[in-house]
Amino acid sequence: MIRNYLKTAFRNLLRNRSFTIINIAGLALSVACALIIFINVQFEKSFDHFNSQKSRIYRIVTNTSYSDGTKAQTSGVPLLLGEALQVDMPQLKDVTTAYSQFNSFFAVTDPETGEVRKFKQDDGIYYIQPDFFKIFTFPWITGNPATAMAEPNSIALSKSVAEQFFGDWKKAIGQSIKVNHSFTLQVNGIMNDSPDNSSIPLKIAMSFITFRTNDSASYNQLSDWGNISSNFNAYVLLPPNMSAASIDRLLPSFSKKHYRSNTNEQMLNSLQPLSDVHFNQDYGSDVRTVSKTTLNGVILIALFVVLMACINFINLATALATRRSREVGVRKVLGSSRFDLVKQFAGETFLIVTASSVIGIAIAVAAFPFVKDLTNLPDNVSILFSSNVWIWIAIIILAVTVLAGTYPALVLSGFQPIQALKNKIPNRTKTGVSLRAGLVVFQFLISQVLIIATIITAGLLQYIHQADLGLNPNVIMQVPLYSDTTAIARFSDFKNEVQQLSSVTNVSISSDAPTSENDWSTNFSFDHRPKDEDFNVYLKFADADFFRTYGLKFLAGQGYEQSDTSKEVVINKTLMKKLGVSNPQDAIGKMIRTGRGKWKPVVGVVKDFKTNSLHETVKPTYISCKKDYYGIAGIKILPGTISETITAVNKIWDRIYPEYFFGNTFLDENIAQFYLQDEKLAKLYKVVAALAIFISCLGLFGLVSFFIANRTKEVGIRKVLGASIANISALFLKYFLVLVIVALIIAIPMGWYLMNSWLQNFVFRINISWWTFILAGLLSISIAVLTVIVQILRLAFINPVKSLRIE
Repeated sequence: MIRNYLKTAFRNLLRNRSFTIINIAGLALSVACALIIFINVQFEKSFDHFNSQKSRIYRIVTNTSYSDGTKAQTSGVPLLLGEALQVDMPQLKDVTTAYSQFNSFFAVTDPETGEVRKFKQDDGIYYIQPDFFKIFTFPWITGNPATAMAEPNSIALSKSVAEQFFGDWKKAIGQSIKVNHSFTLQVNGIMNDSPDNSSIPLKIAMSFITFRTNDSASYNQLSDWGNISSNFNAYVLLPPNMSAASIDRLLPSFSKKHYRSNTNEQMLNSLQPLSDVHFNQDYGSDVRTVSKTTLNGVILIALFVVLMACINFINLATALATRRSREVGVRKVLGSSRFDLVKQFAGETFLIVTASSVIGIAIAVAAFPFVKDLTNLPDNVSILFSSNVWIWIAIIILAVTVLAGTYPALVLSGFQPIQALKNKIPNRTKTGVSLRAGLVVFQFLISQVLIIATIITAGLLQYIHQADLGLNPNVIMQVPLYSDTTAIARFSDFKNEVQQLSSVTNVSISSDAPTSENDWSTNFSFDHRPKDEDFNVYLKFADADFFRTYGLKFLAGQGYEQSDTSKEVVINKTLMKKLGVSNPQDAIGKMIRTGRGKWKPVVGVVKDFKTNSLHETVKPTYISCKKDYYGIAGIKILPGTISETITAVNKIWDRIYPEYFFGNTFLDENIAQFYLQDEKLAKLYKVVAALAIFISCLGLFGLVSFFIANRTKEVGIRKVLGASIANISALFLKYFLVLVIVALIIAIPMGWYLMNSWLQNFVFRINISWWTFILAGLLSISIAVLTVIVQILRLAFINPVKSLRIE
């Protein structure tokens, strides 16, 4: 019996090979798309799951409310919070603080040759307390974290970093490493490499006491409850029977006790589950995050693509029903039950789906290297070597078999024997017009929503690239500087020599670029008012050439005098407005002070520049000199001289900073990183929209082919009676064109709602124009018309005599 079913299935698939190819192609492409999306979603949702105690780990975050109604959230906490929390809440036995570092320099001496090798590490560097490794699952290959992280001048390396530094991680133990040309640490442990799906990309762990002993000035300065930095993160492991809500109820009184009383702001700590860290974008950019809404949207897109392929199958299977009516009649007369017929037709569907899945897997494997830029997947992720992937493939096969095969099987098995043998199937079953029309509308609805999304995301990205940032970021090279006293003393020498290069127009040394991820803020007073303003001011420190180098425009006044310490201040227009000053000239000469520092005069007001990404508002900004806070050199280069300038600057660096590592980036590239996720989303929309259109056209092509085949004689009669090719084309085209227009009418409000909601993530954004929907409609209609007209013209040109002879 099974053999008979298989033979019949293969014969039917071969007999209707064009429809088989259409079904397999559509399903294979949808399976490949769904598979790649599944792997990406699985990776994103697996973040931090490797921690054996993940359900009990919480990060302590800080929420600030200002008296003007604004709010700020940060993952950072005061340096002393961890210790205070254990004193005030002794029930919390496992609390730890981690201090993250970036762009650090390491020097190691080869014990055999005496050669000094220099390395720069961008991220993954932390000062760690011993309890950190009791909370998080970061296994050590060798060494004891409890003792290594309790000793001063102690460092542990990940296996890959140890091999980078010493060639073989086994040679690293006991070796010395000089950090930032300041202090020397001993390697006392080697850790397994941090998983790619970790919110804490731990590569280098230095004992926390090392920071306290080697940089006591900074430690003492930061040991103030008013100093909150996103670099300081506190984590707590709740006891097994303790709820987060019970601790959250105690944190308001804890916060009130330790933060200084301030009528302008109120700070409150709260617990954030570790499972929320990767998906919550409210607490800053200290870790890579992804929106759950975006992730769910991507999952929905994958389901819709698979659903569209299923619709193709249903449409074509029901359209072919009349060709198999006699087969159904014979089988029923010979004793087959309806259940037997359902099994047969579902089995045929299973064969097609299985074949499609195999081809889809092959397509996904072949396409995977080319779609990596659409995802955040690490290089070591594989499609085939994952048990979850095969479970997902099995689910797809079963789900698509049930979804695509159930209705056609019920339709075919439901034919009455006598009517089936006479090929007199009721007209509503024979055509299934309403169902197939609805399914075609649904297909093009999805396609048009994706086209609308693609046009809007492309428009937004074009706006981002062309947006007036209030500065000129082009051809500005940024060279990271080091903050130890030796490096600071050579800032001027480095700047002066670089400035002498003929390809360099300006050089500025500053804490950061005008547009950056910096969110350093503080309380401040203005115009000798008796109390602080009811909002914080954001700080940037730079030399006097900052404004000319980055092309900032003055609305009033001028830049300050060159100085190593802060004596004068420049503010931006946003700060001026928030201070209640309407005329920029009126702000000149007013006094301002940060914290409890000295009063300084405002000497200039600059036009607003984008302080952060376009996702955020322009921050009220204060700019002044402070040499000790400088961290980068911004070098304005003449266009067309980039390569030779980098080489020349590198030579100057090696002469002035021979013991330091040289690195460089470009400002426009750094700004582009703000929108990397948006770029990926736009590319994904383009690819999936093209795939959705292709699958829709495949189904439409097959459906039109069958529709025309059933009306060949009608076309012959119409041509004999004098109908022109244009008349015949218009007759058939009208039916399918109406379906596309109906889909467009539904897609317009749906697309507007979805994309308008997405655009709310940007403070600076485009407006959705009416022409977006016109363009999407014209594109959809053009594609549909082209698909249909090719088939119609082929029929219209057939000799009417041959058409009338077709049985």
